[in-house]
Amino acid sequence: MNLNLDLEAKIVRLKTIGNIITFKNPFPSGNDGLKIQIIVKGFKKTRDGNVKIIGHAYDSKWYKSINDMIDDVDWNFGSISN
Repeated sequence: MNLNLDLEAKIVRLKTIGNIITFKNPFPSGNDGLKIQIIVKGFKKTRDGNVKIIGHAYDSKWYKSINDMIDDVDWNFGSISN
């Protein structure tokens, strides 16, 4: 599935609770090893613009910007459940 979404639509998808997001690059998840998917529970942004997804079982890594996170999402994998 190829999602031709605009920037705002992608941001909404990343912040919608319950969505399953698939990343292109695995990220560390504590002692559980590397993960590529996360179920969205929340979203966190710092004053500096760093962002991460708060997940049900684990969180994503920190990204320097929302654009960096968007670039790391595999939008062609069918990464959106809603």
